[in-house]
Amino acid sequence: MKLRTEHLELALTTKTRFLEKVSIVKNGCWEWQGALVNGYGLFSLAGSQRAHRVSHLIFRSYLEDLPLDHLCRNRACVNPDHLEHVTTHENVLRGLNGKLATHCKAGHPYTPENTRYRAFLRICRICRRQWMKKHYKANRESILAKARAYQKEYYKRKIEENSQFNILKRARHAVPRGLKEHL
Repeated sequence: MKLRTEHLELALTTKTRFLEKVSIVKNGCWEWQGALVNGYGLFSLAGSQRAHRVSHLIFRSYLEDLPLDHLCRNRACVNPDHLEHVTTHENVLRGLNGKLATHCKAGHPYTPENTRYRAFLRICRICRRQWMKKHYKANRESILAKARAYQKEYYKRKIEENSQFNILKRARHAVPRGLKEHL
């Protein structure tokens, strides 16, 4: 269930409960002291919700369908002044994994020649090639068996299509001339 402005009254009545789980640190972040999942705080309001989204709803009185970006780069921060609505694309570009990473996990540089893009992900071509070789060696027989089965099924289908075409062609020639137009 997504949070909407109609949850505002419920959010305002839980403001005290919310603030009990917040600790203000020197850099201005409001660190969430409650439950965390992947570094993001969770708060129970009309179901389990991300704490930073609840904070934005309580203190800004609105919540858009766009993601909230943590300007301070601290996922546990629920300070509404550190949150900004951005598109998913912009959020990914601003993220630590998107903009700051210059090398893959194996240490290969993300250069135009070595980088393949899939949606918002960068894929290292060297690592992908190594994985494919390893995967192929480990599963060579099953891969070849699947390829042979597909090829066999493909040719079987083509033969059936051709034989059905030839049957229709022969049947059309066997029909008297006056009835051919009705087929």
